[in-house]
Amino acid sequence: QACVQHREILKIISIFTHVFNGHRMNGLAPPVDHANMEGVSTIPVATGQFERKQNMRSTGQCVVFEAIGKAALRPCEISSPQAGEVLVASDYTAISAGTERANLMALPNTGTGHGGYNWKSSGGFPFHPGYCGVGRIAACGEGVESLSIGDRVVGNWGGHRSHFVRKASDLTRIDDDAIDSLNASFARIAVFSLLGVRKLRIELGESVLVAGQGLLGVFALQVAALSGAVPVFVSDFNPARRELA
Repeated sequence: QACVQHREILKIISIFTHVFNGHRMNGLAPPVDHANMEGVSTIPVATGQFERKQNMRSTGQCVVFEAIGKAALRPCEISSPQAGEVLVASDYTAISAGTERANLMALPNTGTGHGGYNWKSSGGFPFHPGYCGVGRIAACGEGVESLSIGDRVVGNWGGHRSHFVRKASDLTRIDDDAIDSLNASFARIAVFSLLGVRKLRIELGESVLVAGQGLLGVFALQVAALSGAVPVFVSDFNPARRELA
């Protein structure tokens, strides 16, 4: 599933560029069953010049790293969106296997390691992983006009959780129904590979070697081929990954 075919990359390549340009800053959680939501409460939500009432759970679920090697699914509070914000109900979140394993093991230069990322925090646990996913707008805060309830969006830094709140300006709406939500949930990860290949300024017919066929390598392979690289080589210690490539 992580190996998105060329035609699907072409479908969502516009999302990649938009997401990267809008944010300066890697597989898969199961979709949320929106039809089976227990503990529903009614919350008034302001949208533009009028009020709407949305049925939302007061608590959701999220993945938490509680200690080295220990990940758990725990209940978490669902916050109401403030002015300029929206509440997103997650459909899929993509797992960055390398980055998230490093955080789970508290390796250096991670959110849980000593000093955190770039020595800008104390690190440690608990830690909420996840930074790329797709969902639908469940509620809008006051003044939000660019998005509406029900819109599909790509969201970043929402974590592996059933619901998250973000500024409307930080989300990318998916207008094309042909774009599958599962594929789009990898947009943030694919952006890294897309940007790296673009910086190479590959000319038609130039050869490319991609070292490693994890998620980033899989995307880099396909973007390089779409950029006109011929031939494209890959290397990886895992025979299954080489076969997939």
